[in-house]
Amino acid sequence: MAEMVAGAIFQEGVSRSLSHLLGKRKERTPEGHSEERLEMAVTKLGLALERSVKLPMIDVWLIHRRRMLKRAYDEAANLLLNCKRESLQRDHSSQRWFAQTRKFSILSRLGLFGEGESRLSCSDLARFERFAEWADEFVKDVESGISLWQHHTFRYPLERQLLEGKTLTYEMVKGSQSRRICIWPICSEGRGVEVYLYYSYEDRKMPVTFFDLDLKLRMSACTDIIGTAISCFQYLACQFKIATKLALGEIHELSYLQDRLSHSHAPPLGWNHDAIVYNSKSSRPDPICCTNKVVSSSVSSLRVPEPVVKFDFGWYVSAVEHILPSSTTDEVVGMNSPPLYLEIILWPHSAWGHQKQEIVLEFEGKEEHVDGSVEHMDAILWSKAIEYVVSQPDDVEAEYKVRCTSPHGYAFMCLEKPRVNPTWVRRPGRVISAHARGASIPRPILCHLSNLLRSQLNENVL
Repeated sequence: MAEMVAGAIFQEGVSRSLSHLLGKRKERTPEGHSEERLEMAVTKLGLALERSVKLPMIDVWLIHRRRMLKRAYDEAANLLLNCKRESLQRDHSSQRWFAQTRKFSILSRLGLFGEGESRLSCSDLARFERFAEWADEFVKDVESGISLWQHHTFRYPLERQLLEGKTLTYEMVKGSQSRRICIWPICSEGRGVEVYLYYSYEDRKMPVTFFDLDLKLRMSACTDIIGTAISCFQYLACQFKIATKLALGEIHELSYLQDRLSHSHAPPLGWNHDAIVYNSKSSRPDPICCTNKVVSSSVSSLRVPEPVVKFDFGWYVSAVEHILPSSTTDEVVGMNSPPLYLEIILWPHSAWGHQKQEIVLEFEGKEEHVDGSVEHMDAILWSKAIEYVVSQPDDVEAEYKVRCTSPHGYAFMCLEKPRVNPTWVRRPGRVISAHARGASIPRPILCHLSNLLRSQLNENVL
């Protein structure tokens, strides 16, 4: 009697165990099938991302959606790699077990050995398949966006030509005056379309009127390139107490020169695509920051239009007009003193690791850190900087640099006294090809970026 009861209990236990194992096997998706579905989702995501690189995106929300798809692609690709790696390890283990004993073969068929629990759950698989469907919709939205702006009425014809991938140039020499203009777009992965504007004006009879402008901004359907440049000049005039009337007049003149701009699909001379993209990413790591509170909560410390990536303006100023009457250097500044070269660069969306607002003064090979913000730079410019520069000997090329750091935004200013020459000549080195030079980023920032890159490489190696 006892043996019958024991046998019945044992049979019931085995039956329940088998039912539990078989039930779990039915709940689980076959592992090979799961990997195939995941791999298909990864290929769909990768195809959508690759196609979007070649398509101009000018909508902030499309750039935001592409970033979400890129994160999902990276996560799914890593999970697929781990699943394949685990499957390969289990295959090797199963072969060793089969060689040792047939017991493991039976247990493997029951689900105790061999397949094991996959790291790929049904919920993860369904999530990545949803992202793959959204990727198809994303590509359609990008393509429909292109067809929309093709029928959109832009304020200036040059904006449509830029979205078509054309490089616009203009060069005029009339008597002592000369103008050089170059505007070209660049489409890089995950950043949409960014436009680069270079404008140079020179009058050899009046060197003080020389200026050159380097403006970079993110393009959108409502972008007003000329209006954005004018807003930046107005900010400079208000913030740094400088005269920008001539530059404003020239920028207004650009709207009348559109019919004279020559265009081609060839990039400008001195073009270095990789260097320009790197410079742009350094200047604005997040291409859609400050656009919307849903996308980003960042706020720039520089009050310039949001699309601006970089604003670089260089021109000559008269020491006689700006030296303070009570200055100790007033006596050494004569009416025939050469003009001073002033360059102001604004990176409104830089994020170079500065935790607080601070002003750094650099002269005579040393640095001085003081508390302050961009609102205090004009006082430093027209007091300390100009007094130091004009007090230096005429045969010495003196310069005074001011940097204003903040958690989001960076301003740089350099006042330079060139050597006295028989004729005043524009500051050399400012040509169109200079857009690709890394020297446009201050040396301390380049060192900071190099350290970040080195640490990331070390992490990847480890």
